[in-house]
Amino acid sequence: MDTEHILAMKSDSGNIHMFDETDDFIACFCDGKWVRRTVFSYSDLQENFRHMTDDAEILRLLAEARAALAQDSTKMAG
Repeated sequence: MDTEHILAMKSDSGNIHMFDETDDFIACFCDGKWVRRTVFSYSDLQENFRHMTDDAEILRLLAEARAALAQDSTKMAG
């Protein structure tokens, strides 16, 4: 799978910001959990995050985020 449609950024502290433009999926990893919204400011992303370039890592993290957030949605509905 190609990752050119995915924006994936990571900080040295392990925070992650992901955006998949194919379906407007946004997820951030912060404080040990995935959330379905942007939690980092633009300036924080510019100053403290770097673009991820490893396609395998990007796809793994995107799948992890989607799975975690789908599970959270199921828990909330039940």
